[in-house]
Amino acid sequence: MLKKYIIIIYAAVIIVFLSFNGLYALGVGGYVAANGGISGLRTGDASSNVQYGLQGGFVLDTAVGLNQLFNYRLGVGYENAMKSGNSFFDQFSIHRVAASNTFGYAFFRSRHLRVWMGPQIELACLFNKSSYTSYNIFPLPLSPGNMPIQINRYTTDFAIFSIGFGAVLGINIYYEGPFSIGFEIGFNACLGIGSHKDSNNQFIIAPGVFIPSINPSLSRTSSFGRVDGFTRICFIYRVGEIFVSETPRDVDIKLQEKI
Repeated sequence: MLKKYIIIIYAAVIIVFLSFNGLYALGVGGYVAANGGISGLRTGDASSNVQYGLQGGFVLDTAVGLNQLFNYRLGVGYENAMKSGNSFFDQFSIHRVAASNTFGYAFFRSRHLRVWMGPQIELACLFNKSSYTSYNIFPLPLSPGNMPIQINRYTTDFAIFSIGFGAVLGINIYYEGPFSIGFEIGFNACLGIGSHKDSNNQFIIAPGVFIPSINPSLSRTSSFGRVDGFTRICFIYRVGEIFVSETPRDVDIKLQEKI
């Protein structure tokens, strides 16, 4: 399942990159991010919790250091999310692959600084497969000296697709060289739906005795919602970007004033 999602995301990145390949100016690089907010899941019963995430991935921007009003920023990456009180990157943390599309408007532009803001649309997939085992010892033996042990193995497998909407405020810092650093803060609200499968396999074991009791798996539809705030740091290599103080529109206005 994970390989299929990674192939889809990488294919989307390649298609977008090739579509912008003909442009003279382009910024590509990577990012790291952190987020936190309220998450809710309904699978039969509803539950909500505080959730935190760590992210990393690929970033592409059409105007990192140009004197242009608008830019498009694509971020594609992986996130590991966990509930408050738990740990990152354990068997119960959630895997998330997301592609964020941000449309920025730069209200301040200079030779070394660009400040922009705009809406964001995000497509994501959350998935995980976790299991844990519990043991029970029966108080009465099946025969003298034989204490039976019941083993319960619980497994949960789910995959949820979601769409999110938010807003981002970003700052790009750059100098004469091709490298730049960007800082982003924003919020995102998303809704999703997917499949959720639970199973509980039970076994009773004693010397000379093995009794399997396999319960049928339970498949259900899950709905998901999340509202969170995030911060992101981007490291971007700029290709072909040259800051020009006067935009073509400024030049046209001056020429018209002289006529």
